[in-house]
Amino acid sequence: MSERPSKRKPKSRALDLVALAHELATLPPARLTPRKNSKRDLIEQLRGPLVAALVDRHYSFAALAEILGQRGLDIHPTTLRHYLGPIDRSARRIASDG
Repeated sequence: MSERPSKRKPKSRALDLVALAHELATLPPARLTPRKNSKRDLIEQLRGPLVAALVDRHYSFAALAEILGQRGLDIHPTTLRHYLGPIDRSARRIASDG
């Protein structure tokens, strides 16, 4: 009979936590490269007008995504909803009424 190979993972090397902690603590500062505004950053900058359009003027995420796309910011309605996060429509209406 032939012996089946073991399905166990090979044992990893012993981890020297002290050496690893020292190495991480002595890392030089990383070089930061300027990045372009991500879609999430752009949506965050437009958060106020987007929420107002959703709550006060009853636009849908799909309609807003279409408007954004016409202006060069292609985004799926579900992504737009995710980026904006929870929107408390009742609190917004109370605040705008007062």
